[in-house]
Amino acid sequence: ISWMILWMLQKRQTIRREIEQDVQTHIEAERPLGIFFLVLVATMREGVESVIFLNAAIVHTGLGLQLLGSALGIALAVLLAFLLFQGIKRVPLRQFFTATSILLILFAAGLVAHGVHELQEAALLPVLSSPLFDISSFLPDNAAFGALLKSLFGYNANPSLLEVASYVAYLLGIATMWKWVVKKA
Repeated sequence: ISWMILWMLQKRQTIRREIEQDVQTHIEAERPLGIFFLVLVATMREGVESVIFLNAAIVHTGLGLQLLGSALGIALAVLLAFLLFQGIKRVPLRQFFTATSILLILFAAGLVAHGVHELQEAALLPVLSSPLFDISSFLPDNAAFGALLKSLFGYNANPSLLEVASYVAYLLGIATMWKWVVKKA
């Protein structure tokens, strides 16, 4: 996830122009199958990726909430595609990709923190201070909103010090790399 975000950030200035040129080349050469297979492979890749993430999320939080989230995500994607194709709403691509990149970064940070949590449960990492804090009376991670935050961003109502440190370290690391890529570009 991190690599894709940084690559997209690095290519953001030229990617639209490159894609438009490639599409125009295929259209002018009357090779529409190239575009068709590109879209087919990209869609299949995203589908497989979604299945892998959803399977991991189902194992982590249960089937019911994931089905609801998946259905809402698909409905939102269909609505957004409809609006884009109809030309009703113009989405500024730079802001769209920035927002989705930030969401993906938070998702990846949650995966890192959850990985640390699982390694602590398996006694492969030390539990330095557990829990560091406990807000489960305010926002439990097994209630609807808490479970949604848990599945999307790795929310834990009572994390250990190492979980919080890994979440923050990931965010600081990716922010540093983001700044470096932007400065380099």
